[in-house]
Amino acid sequence: MFKLFSLAMLAITLTGCVGVANQAVAPASAAQPAPAAACCTELSSLPYHALEINRSLDWSLDSQAPRFNFAEGSSYVAAFKLPERSHSFVVKLHSLAGKTVLSPTVMLLDANFQQTRLLTEQDFIYVPAQGFKGDSLDTQFRIDRSLGPDPRNESYMLIYTTPAQLQGATTLVHPAKAFAKAHGVEPPNIADPIAPHAATGLLQISLQEERGGGSAIRDYLPAWIAPKTESLAQGQYQPGRQPAQPMGQALTPTPAALAQTEAYFEQAVGQALAAGNMELALQLVEEAQRVGAKRARQYFLQRVAVQPQ
Repeated sequence: MFKLFSLAMLAITLTGCVGVANQAVAPASAAQPAPAAACCTELSSLPYHALEINRSLDWSLDSQAPRFNFAEGSSYVAAFKLPERSHSFVVKLHSLAGKTVLSPTVMLLDANFQQTRLLTEQDFIYVPAQGFKGDSLDTQFRIDRSLGPDPRNESYMLIYTTPAQLQGATTLVHPAKAFAKAHGVEPPNIADPIAPHAATGLLQISLQEERGGGSAIRDYLPAWIAPKTESLAQGQYQPGRQPAQPMGQALTPTPAALAQTEAYFEQAVGQALAAGNMELALQLVEEAQRVGAKRARQYFLQRVAVQPQ
């Protein structure tokens, strides 16, 4: 009788242990992994990976990445050192989408780790899959090196997300719809997949150096727009002219563009898309935002939704 009682108690004990073990290994939400302690308290203490000019880099921001307590909240962070001795260059950033997608925030710092610019989710555009590239949230911006070596140059780049961004999601174009558009047929009436925003994700980063006197996009613009491109605007940094902003503080709003400027950028974006030049279309959207032309981004999104890929 005692042996039976002992066996019964042992079975209950083992059952309880199995239950606890199952709870312990239950997967955490992809969008909000178990919180980890911050790696450090100073931006200068983050581990920085050096980027190279005219090179592309695939980077996985995962739960092994350092975590930092930003003004907007705690986040895993990818920290990069930008090239110093180079011509000015353009940074292109793609956050690749799958079942989830990282909605990035990009913070740029000078050589003294003071914030110079902050690019938020409003600066990223959803681009449907095309060719060998999948769905992604894309942005690009220019790093100025016209003054040569200078401590005020933008020298570091941080990529992270915020608790507010984790509450959102991105609607992707269904592959069947993309296939139908590519073949010029009516897209099927099916729901598009939704990718919740996650704390981790896959990034593609490339740096393209400018040569021969500046950005090709500036050469594309008509003369009557050129003077306004020299004004200080959100997303633009010119060493020695734009003071660093305190961390977490919004930058000065861009003045509204003239109706003529808005119309030009809409037309130019449409022509670039019609020619199948997605890169030029994205550059035009970026330039439009930089000079205060707000309609180009929405126009781009509307055209991409119906444009054959």
